[in-house]
Amino acid sequence: MTYSAAIVALIGSSGLILINNSLLKKRVPMHEVIAPYLGLTKDNSNHTNRLSWQIRNLLISGRSAPWASDQRAIQELRKSASEQDLVSFRFEQMIFAVGATTLVTLWIFLRLVSGHTLNPLFGLILISASFIGGGGFRSWMLKEASRKRISSIDAQLPAVLDLLAFAVSAGEPIMTAMQRVASTCTGDLPLEIKRLTSGISVGDNFLASLDRIQKELESQSVSRSFRAIVMAIERGTPVADVLRAQAMDARNLEARKLMIFAGKKETLMMIPVVFLILPMIVIVALYPGLMALQTF
Repeated sequence: MTYSAAIVALIGSSGLILINNSLLKKRVPMHEVIAPYLGLTKDNSNHTNRLSWQIRNLLISGRSAPWASDQRAIQELRKSASEQDLVSFRFEQMIFAVGATTLVTLWIFLRLVSGHTLNPLFGLILISASFIGGGGFRSWMLKEASRKRISSIDAQLPAVLDLLAFAVSAGEPIMTAMQRVASTCTGDLPLEIKRLTSGISVGDNFLASLDRIQKELESQSVSRSFRAIVMAIERGTPVADVLRAQAMDARNLEARKLMIFAGKKETLMMIPVVFLILPMIVIVALYPGLMALQTF
């Protein structure tokens, strides 16, 4: 069990180094900032910084890193409308990683205490995988939360575009129509529109804000609709007609998504029919005959 405790201590210290040097964003000395521009080599004598960089490259910065990169984590936090910042999210990742490592180490300890043997190499791989998998599971939870929210926004988009089209057709400017929809409707998309109008009311550019939000949400339907609104405003096209056309396109896209989803779930939907309903029908059909044969 000594090697397990040593591995846990190493992983825990590595996590603390990662949080301390990578997430708290310490100020970089000026000589390190200007060294690359002067052709000077950076001092690599600090083994703690080098270890922190290697851990960060393994878990976050590398191409095959199992944890989300900083930029991607910020993007997912924005898409999921989470109130967390990057530091708190990374801290939660470390909690999940340490928790998974503790559970695996406890299982190894109980296995050794009960008299079973365990290959040290397998134990090392298992503990390391639990540490990486625990943090990766937190990243997966964040991605799932952002995916569900974007799906909710896509589902609300046709109705919101129709409401905007009605308000614009009644003579209201697009900005006033958005404020009306944001104040009278509930949901994720009206919340985004309310955030948009709040930023514009304090001086943000309307077209630039539309472009920024559609890039932040990374939704195909929202991006296409917002780009169409921007082009309609820039070219002088009737905005109400554009909104109605985009609402129809959004509905058609949602219908296609449902058809694709149903096609993927076709085999899964047959499982209760084949394994539950059909056997019950066969039993009901054969049971009277079997009972009649047993009476003779």
